[in-house]
Amino acid sequence: MECQTHIPQTQFALAWQMLRSEEPSAPVEGVIKAVCNYFGITKRELLLPRRQENIVRRRFIAVYLARETTSKSLPQIGKVFGFDHTSVMHACRRAEDLIQTNEFFACAVDEIRSILNRNSEELPCPNQQ
Repeated sequence: MECQTHIPQTQFALAWQMLRSEEPSAPVEGVIKAVCNYFGITKRELLLPRRQENIVRRRFIAVYLARETTSKSLPQIGKVFGFDHTSVMHACRRAEDLIQTNEFFACAVDEIRSILNRNSEELPCPNQQ
């Protein structure tokens, strides 16, 4: 599937630039920053327990990417988002459904994943000096 970016290139670049400054010890926070910057929302908007569909879908994507790109457990991810582990599982399932049925979110996840991958490739190994 050919993704057409729905987000201005400057916003995409900003998300990548801000993520590059992220500490490797806080990978879930890095995912949150990337998602917030990509979608143009604040961390507060993402993490507040609002049920507005446009925010909830972005929260599902953030939880899904945190699960996919970090080694954190479900309870650890849930703690960051204010969820229990079953809510993290539910969010991941809903995000997978969105990715399968909504081209906008499928492309968004691919682009955010690309930002996260570029960031991790540029981080030095802990034993390198």
